[in-house]
Amino acid sequence: METYRLYQDHGLYFLTFSIIDWLPVFIAEEPCLIITESLNFCHREKHLRTNAFVIMPTHMHWIGFDAEFDTKRLGATITAFRKFTGQR
Repeated sequence: METYRLYQDHGLYFLTFSIIDWLPVFIAEEPCLIITESLNFCHREKHLRTNAFVIMPTHMHWIGFDAEFDTKRLGATITAFRKFTGQR
């Protein structure tokens, strides 16, 4: 499993989240809604800011940052986002 790294002196991040075995999960509406609802929640409650995102059939790309450029909080937010969406 690949991990992401957040560096203290960086503010904007580009991340890719992929599905195990690259299964085409995001071809139905429900999984895409889980992603967008989770991003909205993280924006409201966890200070996540999204510049752009795209959901592809097997993965998604996200460009964003923490509202106060707090890399530690951003790491916790991304972990929570991945855990929540993975369980749903």
